[in-house]
Amino acid sequence: MRLDNDSYPIIKVRCTTNNSLLTTIADEINQLPKDIFSIERISDYRTRKSFDNHQQNGIILRCKLLDKANPILPPIRLHVPMIYPEQAPEILSLTKTPSPKLDFSDGHPLFERISSIFVSHLFKLRPQHTITEILNIWVRNDEEKPNVNFSN
Repeated sequence: MRLDNDSYPIIKVRCTTNNSLLTTIADEINQLPKDIFSIERISDYRTRKSFDNHQQNGIILRCKLLDKANPILPPIRLHVPMIYPEQAPEILSLTKTPSPKLDFSDGHPLFERISSIFVSHLFKLRPQHTITEILNIWVRNDEEKPNVNFSN
């Protein structure tokens, strides 16, 4: 079942389980601008090893920015709990360290700065935040990213 328009995929769903959660997510995502994000559900078989605890308790989404000017920004992964929106989504792309950062930063100056901006905005969210609020930070993060000189 596809819940997107013809030009950009918004969410792809291959399974009919968790229908009310999928409907809630699809309703929210359909309110977003269609040319900014690509959002897909990560299949259960691909996540079983890493996210086994989450599988019975929600849905995992991969969210990519459709930024043709800067396609290098990796996607973020979100766990959306079964009782969403009563319980906020969890950002699986954050490290579980005392000072959280995006798991793809790996010491690279550009990705470290992107991670720092993203996390600082996340801490300003209300506890009951939504998928849309996280994605708005992700877009703002892309707009605020610094220029890094790669010719050192």
